Amino acid sequence: NSMIELKQGHIADFVERTKGAPSTNTLSVIG
Repeated sequence: NSMIELKQGHIADFVERTKGAPSTNTLSVIG
């Protein structure tokens, strides 16, 4: 549940980074 909350809470930042960031960076955001 905490993981889901983190994803939802940082979904905006996640999307912003995924727009022009390598998969490695996106994984860092998730982790």
